[in-house]
Order: sequence, then C-alpha cells, then structure tokens
Amino acid sequence: MGTERPIGPTARRRAAMVAIGTALILAVLVVGLAFANSVGAARVAQNAAEMHWANASLGTAALTRAALVQATTFSELADTGLVTSDDLAAAMAEARDAGERLAELRDSAGASPSLPSLIHFVARVDPRTSMRTGQKVQVAFNMDNMHLFEPSGDQKAIV
Repeated sequence: MGTERPIGPTARRRAAMVAIGTALILAVLVVGLAFANSVGAARVAQNAAEMHWANASLGTAALTRAALVQATTFSELADTGLVTSDDLAAAMAEARDAGERLAELRDSAGASPSLPSLIHFVARVDPRTSMRTGQKVQVAFNMDNMHLFEPSGDQKAIV
C-alpha cells in the first residue's frame, strides 16, 4: 500500500513534454486573445471616428437647414415690415456661411470616413423585425439616444 516506485527517465521525459506542450498551448491562447482584443479595439476606434464624422456632418447639415429656413422666412416677412433689411441681410449672410461650412465638410470627406462606410454599430431593434445577414437596410439614428466616443479608443464619451 505504501510502496512507491521511483520515476524512471522515460516517465520524466513524458512529464516534461506534457508540461512544455501545455505551456505552448497556453502561450498560443494568450497571444490569440491579445490579437483578437487588439483587432476589436481597432474596430471600435475606427467606428468612433466614423461616428464622430457622421455626427459632425449631421450637425452641420441641421444648422445649415435652420439657417436657410430662417433666411427664407425673413425674406417673406421683409415684405410685411416685420423684419428689417439689416435682419434679412444678417440671416442671408448666416445661411451663406452655413452652406460654405457644409461644403467644406463635404469636400474634406476624402480624408474622413464617409457615412456609407459606417457599417459597425450596435442597435436595438424590434425582435419581430425580419432582417437577414448581408441584407441592406435603411437606418435612422435618434441623436437623443446616441453615445459617441473619442476616436482615440479610450472610451471617453464625447456626447
């Protein structure tokens, strides 16, 4: 019952090979996990940059639209005397300036991400929705529920 046999050189070699094999498998798993994590972090950073650009585009477009509506309304009210010519000139200048800012943003899109390249995002959808992988769908973003992050990937919310 208490008899122990000494471990021979073959058993020692086998135990050493098992230990080395286990260590190699663990090393491969750790490297694989680190690589997968870095790829995921890069994708998050890229998506953050694209969302930042999309937010800038949508915000600038909304400001331009508001300036154009104001200029149009002031133009119609100028005939009634409710708006002075100075107010109308200021509204027209603001509309032109907003249009130029939107054009600058559009022209710089070559160096920035474009909205069609925004393909990775998280969305909450109705579970009864019948979408399939690879299917093209139209989406709308409710900016009140939007969470945008710094493009650096450090997960500091910018909005």
